[in-house]
Amino acid sequence: MKNVEAQVKDLLCGDEKGKPWIWGMNQMLHFYRDGTGSIEAGVDLHSEASLEFSWIFTAAPVKDKNSWKLAMMITLGTRFHSGYQNENNPWIQGAELQKVIQKSPSPTEAPFPWAPLLSTAFRPKQYNVTLSCGRFIEPFQLATKEPYPLFKRYRDAPRRSRLQLVFDVSPYPPREEWIREKHYVMDHLRFWDMKVFVTDYIERKDETWAETLDWNYWLSPTAGGWR
Repeated sequence: MKNVEAQVKDLLCGDEKGKPWIWGMNQMLHFYRDGTGSIEAGVDLHSEASLEFSWIFTAAPVKDKNSWKLAMMITLGTRFHSGYQNENNPWIQGAELQKVIQKSPSPTEAPFPWAPLLSTAFRPKQYNVTLSCGRFIEPFQLATKEPYPLFKRYRDAPRRSRLQLVFDVSPYPPREEWIREKHYVMDHLRFWDMKVFVTDYIERKDETWAETLDWNYWLSPTAGGWR
């Protein structure tokens, strides 16, 4: 029988390729079993930031019914993640690309085209995280929800996932660690408010009738707070 940490790694990382933990749109995290990961931030087809990171547990995970309490340290790297390390990336090509692939630049060289961040963003940060099993609606859909969605002309049934990560503080750098030139865009997107991520989507055919006819969602008067 696997110990608690091994169980958590199975859920957090999946196989060697990792699994996408999604807030919505382009906002996602990947955790890999070797202690590395990646973080994405963007809107539509435009990427505002793409970075590798390293992570470790700073205390043993604690199981509580269908959830686990995790303490982890995440340190953003200065290199864009491997999915962009080719000539098709939108930032750099040629000799400059090969230089970054071979050796990560120093945080003192920040900001970077692929990460408009100040050098303070690359310091290690401690997080308390809850990993839960259940049925969870994608955070983006909750953040953009309109009151009484059943009566809207254009309505989209919420997507549900089996796993959820909730951070005490967003894994995205806080506003003061983004360069000033990006504040107008960042104040609209507000990556630093994104603390909840989901993975393992449930196919529509596998939803229960209670989920398909979720009147608590379709007839809810509340609105999401994302602008």
